[in-house]
Order: sequence, then structure tokens, then C-alpha cells
Amino acid sequence: MADASPYVGIAIPKEYCCPLSSLLMDKDPVVAADGFTYSRREIEKWLQNPEKKVNQRHVSPVTGIGLQHTNLSPNKNLHKVIQSFISNHLSPRATPRTTAASNNMPHQLTSSLQRLAKHFKGLDLIREELENTLGGWQPPVVVVFGQESCGKSTILERIAMVPLFPKGDNICTRLPILVSLRHSSSHHNPVLHTMERNRHGADRKTASVTISSEHEPHTIVQRCMLDVIRRENRREAGISQQSYLKLELSGPHLPNLDLLDLPGLVVNPASTEPSTMHDDTHALVDTTIQETEGRAVFLAVREISEKARTSQAIKVLERHPAIAGSTLGVFTKCDEVRRKKITAMMNEHTILRHGHVATMNAPPGEGEQTGLQAQAVREVDFFEEEGLAQLIADGRATCNALVHKISDVYVVWQCSGGGVLQFCLVVSAGD
Repeated sequence: MADASPYVGIAIPKEYCCPLSSLLMDKDPVVAADGFTYSRREIEKWLQNPEKKVNQRHVSPVTGIGLQHTNLSPNKNLHKVIQSFISNHLSPRATPRTTAASNNMPHQLTSSLQRLAKHFKGLDLIREELENTLGGWQPPVVVVFGQESCGKSTILERIAMVPLFPKGDNICTRLPILVSLRHSSSHHNPVLHTMERNRHGADRKTASVTISSEHEPHTIVQRCMLDVIRRENRREAGISQQSYLKLELSGPHLPNLDLLDLPGLVVNPASTEPSTMHDDTHALVDTTIQETEGRAVFLAVREISEKARTSQAIKVLERHPAIAGSTLGVFTKCDEVRRKKITAMMNEHTILRHGHVATMNAPPGEGEQTGLQAQAVREVDFFEEEGLAQLIADGRATCNALVHKISDVYVVWQCSGGGVLQFCLVVSAGD
């Protein structure tokens, strides 16, 4: 039988392969409503299959979440990159094998979670045994903290490549949101649990809701979050110190990974907020660090316009100096400055042994494609247009480089005796 691909086998980045067929998208890559890119032939077959519908609505092949529409848009940038890759690396007449993209691949257009996920997957396979043997053992979790409106939630979404968190003006995270991603052989509807913290035993589940394909997870998350805040604080203000939300997602294309988003650190509370917001938000971050240190990946976010001397993330690090040696820095909102500023920040003297990664996640402009994968394309374009392509090649810019950096730091820290998992990420945005 003839080979399925006309190209000779050298390792091909997974980002260039269709999530449905695992084959190189060398013909007509298109973006679906979920923001992911597929081979047009494969995604059209998926959309024509009535078995891929839930409640008369097609679901995403990657996330299992309902698609808002079935329109497909050509991914011209990715097509150009793949054609360049074919010209430079592939010869006719054999089957390519896929692999995770290497750090020096300058055009990674989606998140390479496979590389990071394999470290967590091994632990996930023995989770029950560890819980029984160690008693109270908990799995690794990626924790993000930073000043309010600094882009921390978007960083987590770009890592997972799934839209998860409430967005919009005057919307903020008011309680911890734990996203549990699990690899499974088939899709299951997302389930959102409201959890009550218990420092002396297992946390208690107080409510659960299954998210149907008609709804986006972030809309249900927002509604449940506000329900908790109104119940605990008697109004839509302040944060919860008692509860958190746990969103469970599972599917064949998801990694085994936990993500925890914390309320933003407040400097000057708005007139509608409690006067204790500064202390409350810092106390919650401190408690989380104390409870997860030794098994957590901490992402501490700092906006590009936030000066080091007033940085709330740095203040947290100053209170917890033990995590500085295992911390990775990440700059966000780089689109708000130009090349000179970015270069200066990347050369900033820091106590962070593993340096920084620069990111840019500006929302789409008029006429631009929406979705997380289109956002990844715009991020690469931004750094190249700013003359900073070398940062991408060096693995120091874009959220895809961040994913690789997380994996690298994880391996180094684990091999140096950091325990099952003990290293921290600081996502900073500049000075």
C-alpha cells in the first residue's frame, strides 16, 4: 500500500500536523471556530459526521467543547511556513514521522504541550498509588499570580490552547480557578465544581454543573464565580478566601496537567471594592504558595509597564525568597512597547536563574482571525516585525517558547533533587 504522505521521513513538528489525522497539513490548512488549525479535508469530514454532534451542535475535535459555528478560514501564515519547511527539509516519496518541535524552530504556531505533558503524564499514571502510599500526596499544578489585569489568565489559556477564563471590561478573577486537564480516549462534557477549602482534610464539593456543548466554559465559570462571591460577600465585590472552582476537561488531545489561576494582586482598591483587597489578595497568594510549594509551577505575572520597584509579583518573591532559584520570568503585553524596551528588559539583571520569556497576546484587530491559534500566529509576526526573530530562535519569546522553557526548568529542577515537582515560573511583563 502506498505511503500516506509523499514526503521523506524526518521529524516533523506536531504544530504542522492535523490534530485529526496526524499528517502534515501541506495542502489546505484551515482554522475552525475553536481556534485550532486542521486539514480542510479532515475537518470537513468531521463536520459532516452527525455522530460528532452533541445536542445538534458540532464539538471541537481538540477540546470537546461546542463550536459556535462551522465556518472555516484558510490559515495562510501556517500554510506559508509549512511550504517553507517542506522546501528546506523534506524530499518526495516517504512517510514523515511527527515529533514535538525543537527549541530552535522559529515558527511554532501552536502550543507544544506534548513535551511538557509527558512529565505530568507519568505522575498521573501512578497518582492513585502515590496517594495511597504517601497519604495526602497531591499532583503537580501550575499556579499563576500577578497584579490584576496583567494578562495572567491569557498566559494560562495560551499554554493550554483552550479558552477557559472570563473576559471583558470590569471582569476579574475573584476566587481561585483550578483547571484539571486530563487525557482520555474520548471526549466528555466539561464539569465545573464549586469547592470549599478544608485545611484539615479533603476539600468539600458544594455544587457541580455539567457544561453542555451549547455553552462556552468561560461563561459558566463567570456565572458560578459570581454566585459564590454574592453568597459569601453579600455583593459582587471582594474575593473568596473559602472557595474555589474546579473545571474538569478531558479528551484525546488534552495533556494531563492542572492549571490554577489566582485573583489578581490589588494595589489600590476601587471604591466599590473592600478596603482590604490589597491584603486579601496577597494573603491568598501567600497561602497558596505555602500549600503548594514543592509540587507547584508558579507563574507570577508582571505587565510591561509595571516597574520593578512597584511590582506586586516581585513583592511576593521578596516574601518567599526560597522560590527565586527555581523561577522562570515571562514578560507580557510586549505590544505596548517597542524593540528597544523589549531588548532592555530581556537583558535586565535578575535573580532568576533561568531568565525570561517575552510574550504578546493582544486581542485581534478588525478583520483579524479570532481564536488562540490565530493569536499565536500574531505573536510570532509581532516579534519578527519588531526585528526580534532571534529571540524566537533562541527560545526566549512567544508562549510556545514558554512551554518549552517550562519543560526544561522542570527537568533541571527535578534532576537536582527538587522532589516530585518543585520549580516556579514568574511571568513578568517588563519594567
